[in-house]
Amino acid sequence: MNKRRWLYVGLALLLFGGVALVILGSGPPVSMINRKNFDRLQEGMTRQEIFGCPPGSYDTDRVPLPASGRYRLWWATDDSVITIEMRPDGDPNSDTTWRMWDKNYLPIPPETLSERWRRFQARW
Repeated sequence: MNKRRWLYVGLALLLFGGVALVILGSGPPVSMINRKNFDRLQEGMTRQEIFGCPPGSYDTDRVPLPASGRYRLWWATDDSVITIEMRPDGDPNSDTTWRMWDKNYLPIPPETLSERWRRFQARW
């Protein structure tokens, strides 16, 4: 009977360890808005070719962003803000394709523990 109990305890610990590894090992999904994809951007790309997702805030409410317009598009993540300047490919008053002509990457330093605490308190 004693051996059987140790077998159950061992199996329970093994199952618990496996579940913990799966939960801890699976981080947040990798965003398409990152430095690697920013470096791939080239002058003349259209808005659809840039990141494959609309401009906006893809972070945890750390970075307030102005609304993206026709000329300047913004993407924000927890570690960076990316701005893209667009220029019309022809007459700006007609239905032309807008193409990228400038890009900027602004890294954001990691949030300190006190900044996280203040942001957490502000939600309540």
